[in-house]
Amino acid sequence: MYCIKVTEGRERIEIRKYSSAFLPSCVTAESQKAGARPVRRFVVPGYIFTIRKESKAILVPPEEWRVIEALADSHPSFIDEEGNIVSGPLAALADCIAAAKDDRVKVQAVLLGEKRAYWIPVRSAAELSAPPPEEEKPEVKPPVKKDKGEKNMEYTQEQISRILADAASVGAHAASKNAGVPWQTILRWAREAGTELPSRSVVKPAGKRGRKPAVKPEGADADLSPLELENAALREKVAQLEAKVKKLQKAIEQLM
Repeated sequence: MYCIKVTEGRERIEIRKYSSAFLPSCVTAESQKAGARPVRRFVVPGYIFTIRKESKAILVPPEEWRVIEALADSHPSFIDEEGNIVSGPLAALADCIAAAKDDRVKVQAVLLGEKRAYWIPVRSAAELSAPPPEEEKPEVKPPVKKDKGEKNMEYTQEQISRILADAASVGAHAASKNAGVPWQTILRWAREAGTELPSRSVVKPAGKRGRKPAVKPEGADADLSPLELENAALREKVAQLEAKVKKLQKAIEQLM
């Protein structure tokens, strides 16, 4: 490995002159703030490094490059209760550890003719044997059962409550038309929620679209359900249409 001395503070500018150059950096305990993104500092300020011999480049002694490479490694190092690095890139620098604390160690070495010291953050070795935390699985609610003819979609409890509130005001059939949900589904939701719905549709206030109130067929029992009332109304309408058809047939026979 080679290095080139440059003016300190101009490293990022000078490195543009060399295609194979780079700047080793590390996170120090002083630059690591709780809750903030760690700030990386140059391991050797005032120098750029290159993998090949460029003009003005000098060879970095292998023992010094070993320290620079370990400091620049972004993988965490782990320390035991006795202050020994048991795992991580700093484990190769046991001879350079000058001091150790619970969450950091002091690395001292002579690099490129200058004695340098770095406080590097470390982690507890207990984390190596601790099982990984279990991820909380989100609660999965069973999908709402669909009735025959219902669209292929699921409804949230909020949507169901809103549709039931509309049904309580205008009736299941009108609410079915407003929400695009089969009226049988609305009746089932009402039974499950214990909500009592009106036996017939109610006209909405002026200015809002609503379904016309169902007309009770003559002779129909007042205790009939909405479905039974609708069936009775349909039978009455069919009878009226059949009577009209008979009148038309008689008129055609007279014309012929």
